[in-house]
Amino acid sequence: MDENGSNKELLKALADHFEAQTRVIAEGHGMLAEGFTALREQVGKQDERLVRVEQRLVAFEAQTASNFAAQGERLDRLETRQDHFETRQDRFEERQERFEQRLSEFQAQTKTDFSELRAMIKLSYAELDNRIVSLERAFVDLKTRVERLESGRTS
Repeated sequence: MDENGSNKELLKALADHFEAQTRVIAEGHGMLAEGFTALREQVGKQDERLVRVEQRLVAFEAQTASNFAAQGERLDRLETRQDHFETRQDRFEERQERFEQRLSEFQAQTKTDFSELRAMIKLSYAELDNRIVSLERAFVDLKTRVERLESGRTS
């Protein structure tokens, strides 16, 4: 029985060892299962966060596209205003050139008219001077005649 007893003890020790190893494996499996469950929960939470981030990115992309479209419209309106302003500026410059041309023509005409007026005034002064000189001579002649006539009466 020694051999039998020793086999039994050996078998019992082996069974205890297997039972202990099975418990360790079961505990490890439980820990792994808990770890996998926790990992699944974390992955699930990360997936939810990624979905929210993706949703926010989609909303951001839509807002950005909308902003770009609005900025494009504003830029188009600004370019239209700039074109309108440039057209008005061109018209203003044309009007200014016409005004400057008319002013130059007016100045030239005024200068010519002034020269003619000055010549007319000189002519008028010359004529008036001639008339005055002629009247003075006639007066002197008349005065001389009157004096001769008066002296002839008194004598």
